[in-house]
Amino acid sequence: MPHSSANTFVAAGSLEALRQYLDESTTVNGPFVAVATAAAYSGATKAFENAQIALGRELRLIGAENRTQAMDVATADVVRGAGLVVCLDGAVLHARSVWRGSPLGDALLEAPVAAIGAVSSVFGETMIDTRGGAPTTGLGRFGQVALFVPGPEEQTRRTKELLGAACLCIELGAQGVVAYQSTWELLSATDVIATRGEEPVALRLGDRH
Repeated sequence: MPHSSANTFVAAGSLEALRQYLDESTTVNGPFVAVATAAAYSGATKAFENAQIALGRELRLIGAENRTQAMDVATADVVRGAGLVVCLDGAVLHARSVWRGSPLGDALLEAPVAAIGAVSSVFGETMIDTRGGAPTTGLGRFGQVALFVPGPEEQTRRTKELLGAACLCIELGAQGVVAYQSTWELLSATDVIATRGEEPVALRLGDRH
């Protein structure tokens, strides 16, 4: 993993995991921006405040809680100019519906992004619907990999069964961190489970896939 966030997509299981990664591994050249779309129902402002505390950094809030805000070109320009865009966790289907086909969504496909928890799944060609674990269509920043967070055992089994062996499944626990920059790289030693169908795939620190 390069020691720069430029053009990189990072998926972290939690804000705490992202903070550890940022403290130890990378240089961010530019302002930190928080996009709180997925937290619209639970409270974007509160999620933003919690993110600042957890990361120990000054963030600029991009609420973008609805489609009208996501269509604002000026908001998309702020995202493109950021050193790192932290997409806060929450309702993944709401995030997808707000972002897809909007200037903000287009900017999120280009900017250096760190996605937290389940919202990381939104960025793939295949995302996982957290309500039941079924695959659906995401933003398409990367393909052939589906990201998701731990859920009920039966739901996880169903997700892997529906995806089949053609798709690499990466399950991110609270301390898990992976990155994508044309190839995938494991950034944490624990809390990441990779499989194709039911078959485990060995991911090691520094390996690229």
